[in-house]
Amino acid sequence: MARKSDAERVQEWAKRLEASDQAYKKWEDEYQTKTLWEYYLGHQWKKDNSLDPSGNPRYTINLIFPTIETQLPSKLFYHPKYLIRPTPTMTQTPGSNAEGRARLQEDTLNSFVRDSRLQFKSETFLALLESNFRFGVIEVGYSADWIDNPNAGKPILKENSAEEVKDSEGNPVLSPSEIIKQERVYFKRIPAAQFRVSAKCHNQLSRCDWVAYFEWHYPEDLKRNRRYKNTTNVKSTGRVQGADSPPSFDDSEQEAEHRNMVKVWKIFDLRAKKRYDLGEGNEKFFLEEALDLWEDGTPVVPFAALQPHPRLDEFYPLPPVFNWISPQDELNETREMQKVHRKRFMRKFIADQSIAPEEIAKWEQPIDGLLLRGKVDGIQPISDAPLDPTVVRNIPQTKEDFREISGVSGEQRGIAEAETATQANIIDISSRIRETKAKDQISSWLAEIGKLALYFIRKRMVLPFWVALNTDMQAQGAPLQAMQVVEGYMQIKAEDLDGVDTEVTVDITSLSPTHESQERQDWIQALAIVTDPVRAPILLASDVLLRKTLGLFNIRNEKEIAELRAFGVATLQMLMMSQQPKASPGGGAERPQPGPTPSREETAGQIQRQLPTARM
Repeated sequence: MARKSDAERVQEWAKRLEASDQAYKKWEDEYQTKTLWEYYLGHQWKKDNSLDPSGNPRYTINLIFPTIETQLPSKLFYHPKYLIRPTPTMTQTPGSNAEGRARLQEDTLNSFVRDSRLQFKSETFLALLESNFRFGVIEVGYSADWIDNPNAGKPILKENSAEEVKDSEGNPVLSPSEIIKQERVYFKRIPAAQFRVSAKCHNQLSRCDWVAYFEWHYPEDLKRNRRYKNTTNVKSTGRVQGADSPPSFDDSEQEAEHRNMVKVWKIFDLRAKKRYDLGEGNEKFFLEEALDLWEDGTPVVPFAALQPHPRLDEFYPLPPVFNWISPQDELNETREMQKVHRKRFMRKFIADQSIAPEEIAKWEQPIDGLLLRGKVDGIQPISDAPLDPTVVRNIPQTKEDFREISGVSGEQRGIAEAETATQANIIDISSRIRETKAKDQISSWLAEIGKLALYFIRKRMVLPFWVALNTDMQAQGAPLQAMQVVEGYMQIKAEDLDGVDTEVTVDITSLSPTHESQERQDWIQALAIVTDPVRAPILLASDVLLRKTLGLFNIRNEKEIAELRAFGVATLQMLMMSQQPKASPGGGAERPQPGPTPSREETAGQIQRQLPTARM
């Protein structure tokens, strides 16, 4: 079979993108994703019904915004703490330094994540926010800035030597025409409205046939891109013309907003293991290259998608806010009825025509109400139309419906709802279970991002870079280690991270704002356990029992375990020495009188007061 031309392949991809775009818009209309975002912003009345008959904005109580704002801090508040452990097969190899290499990978990844220039926290936060209305997508990749090489064409010399570097055929290796000036790993949020998957899709991106997203660029920027080709005749706001009819995956509103720009599709074909960059209106690809591959040969999908509520065998999920719309509308309509009733039915009076004008003037002086003339005995107030009491009674039920659907209790909002301590405890436990499930889902998503970042650091980066080491400056040998680093930093190369298979996870407790206080409490309790005169000797004598016990307090660091063991042994030795009988003046041993046994709280307090002294 003859190889297809570039124009024919472009037409094939145009049809695929059109089919995918139609599937996305069907999902977008079904779940009202644009409306969900408007509700979050407080625009909860339809545009043609946003004003009441008097021209005033209708009453709006936005429960969606505070609900999401209540949930977000418990899901992702701080920079995540990545944990990297070698696979069991690596740790069982005799003489293996897998633990040390895994720790270096861990320090490297955490250093990149905390680099403010990479905007990791802001990009992941925006993706997490968008997952409430659509889904969140983060792209992880590698980029570099190139400059002209002043030594282009000259032989490359070996390090610290005048000898030339030779290739396999014995010829000298020449310096390239361009060299890398700066390189980086980037984290970029891809708006869900610009992300597409193949018609044959799955909950997992890696099981789709292809994934793609589009961006808008100026033609001159495309022409300046060193990696792009076929950009000489690029057209702005162009369309890829189909064989039968032009595709309609252009949005007219976006065309108006991005006039004189080009929509560029970045396509990742997972079956062919290739990437294509396609500009609408072009008959050739701007870019065509092979995808990165994992060790098992499968293509690297540089995207991590967050779908809080997936639909079976579909990539596009169920947006959480979709089920909040009905109680939100019900509450707004109820409060609008109350507002209308309060404004319409003001006090009004009817005056008989026989009443003298000066008497009427007395009534009109305070200007408290509107005076109407008519046939009536004297002056009588006009009764207000009664408001159906069911309108007011429905408000608590509507709020209860919203709380049940959203899963955010009043206690989480700072409002006590449970009548008894038992009820409050049950509600709190249920709430924590739901929060833990959401945190676990987010930690898996962040771990996937970290795994991709570590891959590009190891496989793509060429220049040396600095890594903040997780050095325990109080540990034994720390001064010697400090001589090898500068303020806890080390310069390494990407190849220093190879040679070990690892698993990337995220410490779920690091995502919560209560992480520091919980870690402090766990540490104090661990200190109390290793110094308990009854239990500590047994724990310190058994490596398994000690690690198991400290692991329940989230203490798994090898240096921390070793220091806690040394601290416990030293404390017990001091306690035993203080209890030894002192010699009396007559030569006999003076037995000290037994004192009261300190409680666990007193022991923990004494240890905490001694900590500053122990650090010095």
